[in-house]
Amino acid sequence: SGVLEEATNGCRNTAIVDAGFLLTAPLHAFLSNNRNWNDALACINSLILFVPAVYAAKITLWRGDYTLSFRLIAMYLFRSFCGWFTYLPPD
Repeated sequence: SGVLEEATNGCRNTAIVDAGFLLTAPLHAFLSNNRNWNDALACINSLILFVPAVYAAKITLWRGDYTLSFRLIAMYLFRSFCGWFTYLPPD
């Protein structure tokens, strides 16, 4: 992301340019128009994330090693915290 500055009539207007938004706009348009593809990809994403969750549960509950669980909790907490601080205001 960067700041695009345009000089118009002596006034400086700044707008936030989000490269990730621009690069994924065609994919977003495709998935918005094709709900079945959107649902299928969401299902695949859930299945992929299910395997590590089962592994973390096994390590925590059967072996009694809470290290992985605490690291995952801290990671999600910090990710949420950073996401809260990087929230972009509406245009």
